[in-house]
Amino acid sequence: MRKIVPGLVALFFGGISLIFSGCNTNDEDQPQILISTTLFEEDAEGWQAQYAEYEPGREDSMDFSYVHDTFMASSSIGEVTAMVQTGRADNGDVFMFIKREIVGFEPNATYSVIFNVEMYAQLQEAFTGDLESANNGSFLKVSVFPDEPDTLVTEDPDRPGKMLVRANFEKGDDGNTGPNMALIGKLTYTNTGEAPLLLVGTSEADEILGTADNEGKMWMMIGVDTNQPIYQSIYYSYIGITYFKR
Repeated sequence: MRKIVPGLVALFFGGISLIFSGCNTNDEDQPQILISTTLFEEDAEGWQAQYAEYEPGREDSMDFSYVHDTFMASSSIGEVTAMVQTGRADNGDVFMFIKREIVGFEPNATYSVIFNVEMYAQLQEAFTGDLESANNGSFLKVSVFPDEPDTLVTEDPDRPGKMLVRANFEKGDDGNTGPNMALIGKLTYTNTGEAPLLLVGTSEADEILGTADNEGKMWMMIGVDTNQPIYQSIYYSYIGITYFKR
């Protein structure tokens, strides 16, 4: 098991319930287990969207959006309700993420965190390039942070004199993980007019450690890191996060 100790993460969780499901006050050996789930049945339930890896001022031309919607998946799954995050990666690079602050933890305590995500992905325009190679396409990443993950504007390291909106944490490039992230899947796309395919991602193979602040809060983050010039929609239909007190 690979251990990840983040320094900062971003994820939005709305309508979250924290459930003690494995805590025995008479047995110190029993782990404290909490579970939070989001089904997006009515709205974003507190999850907020952000975008990074693009030139500032181009937001409108990149068609960024984040809306609540209902769509038809495969015939076996039927109608699905989701939060849909959309954006263009015209320069072959964009990072779309959602984040939320979670409360109710023991202050300054450390937790092992497991993400389980169900989502769908769809191209909004035809793309004839390579999305199949191991290092090309879009990659699903997750993490936990003590402080709010956000974006900042800095000089583009690849284009001197040009500015770039970047995440304020090390996400790792494309299919690589940064010190603050776990890679839990690679997206498979359908075209507009076709039923999106279900992707199930889990971080069970990686131990992600998060430490609550002195008010018992932590930030969760889920992001899609893209390195091909595509116009895509990501449908988040379920997020489940389990916390084991260390």
